[in-house]
Amino acid sequence: MSSAFDPVHQNANVNSKIIVSLEKVSEVFRVMLWDSGKEYGLSPIQIQLLLFVRYHQEEDLRKVAYMAREFNMTKATISDSLKTLEQKGLVRKKTDVEDARSVTVSLTAKGEKIASHVANFTGALDSALGHLSPKDRETLLVTLMRLSRQLLEEEVLAVERMCFHCRNYKGNMNNTHYCEAFKKKLTVKTLRVDCPAHADLD
Repeated sequence: MSSAFDPVHQNANVNSKIIVSLEKVSEVFRVMLWDSGKEYGLSPIQIQLLLFVRYHQEEDLRKVAYMAREFNMTKATISDSLKTLEQKGLVRKKTDVEDARSVTVSLTAKGEKIASHVANFTGALDSALGHLSPKDRETLLVTLMRLSRQLLEEEVLAVERMCFHCRNYKGNMNNTHYCEAFKKKLTVKTLRVDCPAHADLD
């Protein structure tokens, strides 16, 4: 099988060009994560964990087991990263009194402060997207959501709290969108990729 990274193969294959383009964007994301953590001596996954805990108030989402699925890593890897954050005084862990294996994570005041400082590390990407027309941005959003849905069905992605993979979503993933949880039609602008009302498909 030809590789997407073979320029000769790429020239005649649209899928390969898209894959390589996505890899370039992913590389930019990784670099920005590294840069945002340098000041505080934090790794990319530690930054991601801080931000995830900061912006997700639901206790079930702030458990080690769930975050392992969210970031597609082992529980041991997530636990090690959280241990480092705890040693730095950025997070605190609370063990469930009924299940000692269940640990919920929250930020300390220091962790909240650092999380607020690094929260906008994606500024360069946001700026680049701003150069696209509103219509192009909406088209890109729907395309990426449909791609994520396919990767979920193929079990490459483990977690995605988005409209296109939700029991409450009724639509064609193209130009008709309706949410049963909120009882309203949705525009592309109001589609969600991280929704607290998300309900897994059966």
